[in-house]
Amino acid sequence: MFNLDELETDPGLRIPINKICCIDKQNEEINKICCTDKQKEEVRRAYLLKGPCQPKDHNFPFTLFGDKKRRFTPEWYKESPSWMEYSVAKDCIFCLNCYLFKTDYGDQAGGEVFVSKGFNNWKDKAKVKKHVGDHSRLTFRGHDESVESENQGNFMELLKFLSNHNDDVKKVVLENAPKNHQMTAPNIQRELTSVCAHLTTKKIIAKIVRAKQPFPLLVDESHDVAVKEQMVIVFRYVDKIGCVIERFIGIVHVKNISAKSLKIAIDAFFVKHGLSLTSYEARL
Repeated sequence: MFNLDELETDPGLRIPINKICCIDKQNEEINKICCTDKQKEEVRRAYLLKGPCQPKDHNFPFTLFGDKKRRFTPEWYKESPSWMEYSVAKDCIFCLNCYLFKTDYGDQAGGEVFVSKGFNNWKDKAKVKKHVGDHSRLTFRGHDESVESENQGNFMELLKFLSNHNDDVKKVVLENAPKNHQMTAPNIQRELTSVCAHLTTKKIIAKIVRAKQPFPLLVDESHDVAVKEQMVIVFRYVDKIGCVIERFIGIVHVKNISAKSLKIAIDAFFVKHGLSLTSYEARL
């Protein structure tokens, strides 16, 4: 028996996901048992849907640093809105991403501070910025993807994460995969991510089609490092429980950024995915 609604909100009071237990009630006896990998993923998904714990109306207490009093301010949320959390119980900030996805609480990326202990050195904001840098420094492919490398790139790091959290995956990847069938070559990495992107887009569009209601289409343009014009496409829709959802759908290269060129690209994109041109409201 497992109740996601009872998950601890305050990051300073949470139990590590690997130690979360479920209640097993048999013959009127209540026992605590370790959660399965599937249940742990449900916990992660629940926390992701809730988003980071970011109280704003709390009376944040002052701490004396030398001869100056300092305290946390909600303005910090604006710089790291997706991961920063504040614990009212401990007067510290934590990292939601590290709590959900780090396999241990080692020193890497300040994991122990931002997960188990909490950070409250309000005069040293540089450490927070360093933590942000540690989150974003990994490229898709690492310069050195060897086993000894400390920065193997996002693909290999995500593959290691999946293997550490899913026994079925762990049995067939990395050191457990045949030497001639590692599935980590550059061209295979690109193929796998393309397939993932296609399936994800397909699933998002299927939800929108099932809803049978008009939806806004958000479009923006920019150019890449090669100075080629491209168009970003985002769908916004309301799910079955009334929540407004925004989903990044993809990037389309265009000849120029004129309204006509963008319209042609949008039409082609809708035809490709079998969407009706009468079902959206464009917002450029």
